[in-house]
This record gives sequence, structure tokens and C-alpha cells, in this order.
Amino acid sequence: MAILNEEDLEILKRSPIFRGIHREQLSKVIRGLQYRIGEFAKGEVIFSEDDETESVMILLSGSLTLASDTVSGKRIVLGIADKPGELFGEIYSFVGLKNYDMYGVADAPTRVIFISSEIVKPNQDCSTGDCARFQQQVRDNLLRVFAIKAYSMNRRLRILGGGSIREKIVRYIFENHLKGDYVVTPTREALADYLNVTRPSLSRELGNMAEQGLIRLEGRKIYIVQQDELEEYL
Repeated sequence: MAILNEEDLEILKRSPIFRGIHREQLSKVIRGLQYRIGEFAKGEVIFSEDDETESVMILLSGSLTLASDTVSGKRIVLGIADKPGELFGEIYSFVGLKNYDMYGVADAPTRVIFISSEIVKPNQDCSTGDCARFQQQVRDNLLRVFAIKAYSMNRRLRILGGGSIREKIVRYIFENHLKGDYVVTPTREALADYLNVTRPSLSRELGNMAEQGLIRLEGRKIYIVQQDELEEYL
């Protein structure tokens, strides 16, 4: 079984759930809990909807897609984790669900640490000193994580609220270009899943928009060319 190394600890220290916690204290707490490190090949399932919600999961390296399937088998992408230290699966310890209602699939060779969900639960034996401060910091960090994820979900709902594929594309562009006149997208397949459209339909519409001079495509970058005309689709 893979073990926690110094590089992993540095990644965990940068994770949102451990923000503001000293490395030495983090190392002591993690090694005092049950944890395991999973290594997954591209396309391998990291966790499934049948798994029990007993762990908080943190990405150490690689990338993964979080998704669920409709009754007809269509995949709906709920999110993509591609930054070391990203946290997922933490909400289930709070809502009381026994099993996940989504699954995770590796998009590349990926390493994930599964930490016992006890780390986010109140501990009656930990009411003073460093232990109490650690728990309080984790709880404060989780509130921030929940708020950011709720905000991100609201942004996605605004994007999916577009009636046509073009409206969804335009909303995605304006929601995600923080600086400059372009947005860097994930792969076409991942973007199509995110927008809940087929990949051929997405590629065709992007091509049409480029031909009409509304945007310019350069690899995974979408440049805004005619901002005023694009805004008509918002």
C-alpha cells in the first residue's frame, strides 16, 4: 500500500480543508487517523455510487471527473478535479447519506488520499489545546469550502439555463473569462459533458460561431471577438 510521503504532506497542507494548519500538526493528525492512498490508471473508477461514504477524498496528483448517470445511461458531469489538494466527497459526512450519489473516474494517472471522515466530525475527547484548535480550523475551512462550491454550482446553473447550445457556450465564456478576452476550456468532451450537450453538437456550434466572427478558436482557448454580439445571447 502506498504511504504518505513529504510531498504528499505539502499538498495536503495546501488543501482548502487544512488551510492555516501547521505542517507538523497536520502530519501528526493524519497519521493518527485511518487513511489510504489509491493509485488509479486513466479510465479507472476511483469511487462509485455503491461505495459507503466513509472517507474524505483529496487529490494528490492527476485529474478526475465527478459524474452521475441518468436512467437512460447518459452521463452528467458534476465537476472536474485537476488541482493537487482539491477536496471532494466531504459533504456526505454531514448530510447523513450512506452511499454516494455520484462516481469519480480518473482522466489521467491519478493519486487520491482517502482520509477517515472522522476528521470532519466533532470529537468529544478533543475539547482543549491544539486538538480543539485543529478541529475548529477544519470546521471553519469546511464552511468556506461549502460556500465556494455552492457559488460554483450557482454559476453552472446559470450556464445551463441557456436554452440553446450557443446560449450555453456564451454564458460559459462570460462566466469563466476572469481576465483578458479569452477562456481556457477543458477538453471538448469534458466541456460537452459540462454543458450537457453532445460533443459533435458542441464542435459544430463552436465552428459556426468562429465562421461568423463571434469567437476565435486556438486549441483549448476561445477568444472573444465580438463581445457586443455575444452579449445578445446572455
